[in-house]
Amino acid sequence: MSFHTVKQGECLSSIAEHYGFADYCTIWNHPENADFKRRRPDPNILFPGDRLFVPEKTTREESAATENLHRFVQSRSMVQLEVVLQFDGQPLANKRYSLRIGSQQRKGTTDGDGRLKEPIEPSDEKGVLSLEDPIVEWDLRIGHLDPVTEVSGVQARLNNLGHQCGEPDGVVGARTRAALRQFQSRHGLKPTGAIDAATSKALRRAHDHR
Repeated sequence: MSFHTVKQGECLSSIAEHYGFADYCTIWNHPENADFKRRRPDPNILFPGDRLFVPEKTTREESAATENLHRFVQSRSMVQLEVVLQFDGQPLANKRYSLRIGSQQRKGTTDGDGRLKEPIEPSDEKGVLSLEDPIVEWDLRIGHLDPVTEVSGVQARLNNLGHQCGEPDGVVGARTRAALRQFQSRHGLKPTGAIDAATSKALRRAHDHR
């Protein structure tokens, strides 16, 4: 038994893989992590410094006859990268894309909502996504999105939605306040430039689609 301190770029799936679990549910659903689970309801969005309880792995026994060949296969949960592409608030629908992660390269077409879904390894942290028309390229930092309850999480979502406020540094400066006012005006909120409950809710809905 041990505790794990979350580092930037980690999610529950990558942590579970590090400790040898087939999926994250054993860690996520452990009673010792009940308070953590309430604080971080999305296992894909953690914050550096968060502490998770990691239980011991249980031993499983299997019966097997002697002098025979036996094969044991451990199932593994898939991790899926999901991205929605938009331009000026409109989906980039039915666009051909190329996704490069490490030595792997995948090609596909976004759906009618500008969405793409691709399986990735739990440990993947970087990728490059490009479109053929319009010609555009994005550097992806997978697993680096902080919770919307953190200033850095608000800043990252504003950047992704086209309201540029610079590197997510956790400081509400002039650029962040200007980006907040732009977002608030676009979504029918009072443009205060402050992070309030209504703004956080609208930002989560616009970015995380929930």
